[in-house]
Amino acid sequence: MNDVSARHVEGGRAPIEAAELAEGVLIGDKLRLLRKLGVGGMSSVWAAEHLTLSSEVAVKFVSFERAASEPSMIARFMR
Repeated sequence: MNDVSARHVEGGRAPIEAAELAEGVLIGDKLRLLRKLGVGGMSSVWAAEHLTLSSEVAVKFVSFERAASEPSMIARFMR
């Protein structure tokens, strides 16, 4: 594995910086990022392997900077 695949990000503890998102990164001991599927104005979507379920899932990461400056954005995301 390359250096990126050995990186680990603790999920739910602090905001994940966009620069930390890369192929092979582990999120909260449950998800391994596989590839970026898309990027929009408020978020990015990644294909990930759910390690407990042994299945591929999609994970959406909301931009912390945008969410902090636009509180209504979180409400839209949660819908």
